[in-house]
Amino acid sequence: MYKKIFIFIVLILFFSNNVLSTRVEIISKVNEEVITNIDIDYEIKYLKFLNPKLDDLNNQVALTQLAKKSIIREIIKKKELINYINLDEEHLDVIKQIEMDLINKKNLHNKNELKKIVLSKELNYNKLFHKLKIEAMWNELIFQKYINNVKIDEAKLKKQVQKFKNEYSFSYDYNLSEILFEIEKDQTFEERLDEIKESIDKIGFDNTANIYSVSDSSKFGGKVGWVNDSQISEVISNNIKNLKINELSKVLKSPAGYLILKVNEKKKINEPFDEKKYFNMLKQAKTNQQLNQFSIVFFKRLKQNTFIDEYK
Repeated sequence: MYKKIFIFIVLILFFSNNVLSTRVEIISKVNEEVITNIDIDYEIKYLKFLNPKLDDLNNQVALTQLAKKSIIREIIKKKELINYINLDEEHLDVIKQIEMDLINKKNLHNKNELKKIVLSKELNYNKLFHKLKIEAMWNELIFQKYINNVKIDEAKLKKQVQKFKNEYSFSYDYNLSEILFEIEKDQTFEERLDEIKESIDKIGFDNTANIYSVSDSSKFGGKVGWVNDSQISEVISNNIKNLKINELSKVLKSPAGYLILKVNEKKKINEPFDEKKYFNMLKQAKTNQQLNQFSIVFFKRLKQNTFIDEYK
């Protein structure tokens, strides 16, 4: 009897000490949802998983601010999403697509390898995919909400494809990263650009994209992936076609802000010109560009109507 009581007391003391060793502090409050230091620590691990180059960012203040911004974005998106769907449902088709995308991005062979990496980063597999599901469902919501507002001038696209065909001897595929930035109220364009350039010099393009880019690609260090030069505008094509690997484009004005592109890789494509294929690729690229702009504007509007209280 006494032995059982003794063990019980020891267990209480053990768990009490563990709880006290990790002091929970409120960092921010978004409407009625609080963000704690525990949430921040987990978010940093999550962001490092998506962009491993963040491991090189030895600045805890910057990491904390980045994690806080990421959590706030997720809370705002989640609050809007629950008006349309039940996020607690499995959505197995969405999860399967996310798994396939991650396996490809991480150059893995299967789900088991992915699970091992997730666990090695001290992340919960189900929680990780719930967070990524919120991003995927947000993109689906934007598509459903705004697809009818997308305006594509097909006649203009056909002329662009015809011009490309007439000049075509070969094409390039580019692996691109982006930083899509806006100017803060208390800054000039030059001040903001100098700040971003200084950040790129100090911590690299990927980490700077995490901190400054307003595009959804920011979570992945600004990585856009592979695009063909027929999918991009003539302005962008002219700005990147002569760039060497890891070189940056000039700052390009876009409807959603200011854009800096980085060429990670490029490869020459020698294949017969398929007019229909290139038209469809260009049309899809234009559609995605406009949906991304709608996403940014819609999120801004939601954020303006969100009460955010900063404790730290």
